[in-house]
Amino acid sequence: MKDEGIRRSLTAFLSVCLGFLFSHTAAFAAADLVKFPDGPAAWTVKVGPLPSSGAASSPTVSANRTDIVKIEVVQDDEKRRSVVTWSNGKSRETWSIPRLNLTLAEDPSGTAFFSQDHSIPLGPSDFAWLKPGFLQKATPVDYAGRKCFHYRGAVDIMLGTDGAPGPGQNPESDGILRSVKREAWIDSATLLPVALDDGVVLGVFTFQQAPGPLTFPPGLKRLLDNKKKVMGWP
Repeated sequence: MKDEGIRRSLTAFLSVCLGFLFSHTAAFAAADLVKFPDGPAAWTVKVGPLPSSGAASSPTVSANRTDIVKIEVVQDDEKRRSVVTWSNGKSRETWSIPRLNLTLAEDPSGTAFFSQDHSIPLGPSDFAWLKPGFLQKATPVDYAGRKCFHYRGAVDIMLGTDGAPGPGQNPESDGILRSVKREAWIDSATLLPVALDDGVVLGVFTFQQAPGPLTFPPGLKRLLDNKKKVMGWP
């Protein structure tokens, strides 16, 4: 009985260690396969429906849809500004300050609020599924006139009851866990993302030079200054 207990404890310990190792190995592998800029940079993601064929195409969105159509990101050494625009013309501006683990956002109604969510749509976390084994060819392929590494794989995501991706806590009431195919094209020279098919939309990336230091809009700056005063932040 004692030996059996030791065996079960050892098995459980090894399972935890292997799970930790595999999850971190996957994360390290993805970080080595695609690179987002760390310092001053700017990029735009044009977002649209998936092309009906496998060929690359310029994404477009019909006027009656309320999907995201564009994501604009600018960052300096201390903060990042992102603007998400929907097909109905509304947008949301978000400012992320990693040093303070703080995000200021302004929703389409103009209401400003704080959060600790630093993610952006079609950002680094959306490439976490990349693995060396998903590379389709050892040599780069042409995509939109650029030499790219082409990856194809799948990821399990929670689909809401309306069929759209959603967090969901209970699959029976909040949605269905489903394996979704994904494809990515990564610039073979810089490892910057060129395009991402996340199984729902196609995002095409364009990187530009950073315009310079970012300045908070007056309304958000007042909100941040009040927050710093309350929290005693410098």
